[in-house]
This record gives sequence, C-alpha cells and structure tokens, in this order.
Amino acid sequence: MDQILEGATRAVEKFGTDFTMDYLSKTLHISKRTIYEHYSSKEELIAHIFEIKLDEILKKHQELLLDPTKSLEEKLVEYFTLQSDTFNTMGTDHVRSILEKMPTVMEKASTNIQRDWQLLFTFLQQEVEKGHIRDVSIENIIYLLQTVSCSIFNDGKFESFDDMDRFLEQLIQMILKGIEK
Repeated sequence: MDQILEGATRAVEKFGTDFTMDYLSKTLHISKRTIYEHYSSKEELIAHIFEIKLDEILKKHQELLLDPTKSLEEKLVEYFTLQSDTFNTMGTDHVRSILEKMPTVMEKASTNIQRDWQLLFTFLQQEVEKGHIRDVSIENIIYLLQTVSCSIFNDGKFESFDDMDRFLEQLIQMILKGIEK
C-alpha cells in the first residue's frame, strides 16, 4: 500500500488529476486490480494522500506551537509556510484542480483544515491569557486569516506556494504590529 501511495503522490505532483490508474499500475509494475483492492477509485486514493499530508501538517503545527524557542511571530509565520512546504511539489494549479474536481477530497480536506484552524484559535486564545497578545477578538483574527488564505488560494493570483508564503508572512507581520504588546 505504501508503494501505491508513493507512486500516486508522484503522479499527482506531476499530473494533478490527469493521471490514469493504467499509468499508475504501469509505473509501479503492479496490476490495476492490486490498486483497486486498496482503493475503490482514483478520488479515494487522492483523498487518502491529502488526508496524510494534512495530518502531517497538523502534527507539525502542534509541535511548532509548543516550541518554547520560537517567538510568537516566528510561530505564526512558520504556521502558514509549513502548509506550503507540504504541498509545494504539487503546485497551486494541481491542488486547486483536485479540490474543485473531487468532492470527496474537498470534504476530507475541509474537515482536517477546520481542525487546524481550531488549533490556531486555541493557541492564540492561550497567548491572550498569558498576556502576550492584547485582549482582542481571536474569532476576528481567525476569520481574517481564513478569508485571506482562501481568497489568495482560490483566485489564482499566486502561481506558487512560495509567493503565497511571502504574502502571508507580510500579513502576519501587519496583524502582529496591531496586536503584539
């Protein structure tokens, strides 16, 4: 199964949703039947890949937010660039295409992403309680970050995740200058 996931991940990185199960079976030197014994469809396979990647991001985010050696600004900037590191090899167009064409992938991704936003909300709330951030509406900050993140991802303005990272880093710095004590 790991071989299938690795091969499918490479195919998604290269072709987005435009690879076939025939292509995958030939490149892995296994039968299509073997693939279908593990995954009922290409969409299920891609959904599993996204789920694994998003779980990796959540775990990294948890570790990052607990890291006592990093400043609040470093944590927030890295929080958003970690996502890019994980998906950068796929490219923004492939990721957008997958999420648009495959409702199962979008549904699973949305659930994982909501867990991630909740983690950030809790962290920021704790920072308010510790006195590191002024007592502001964390809900509004999260809403702003969600809206901007979705907008810059969906509008196609940025061709790479690196471009999005630079924009989000500037946004984080602007927010912090307004909330940092």
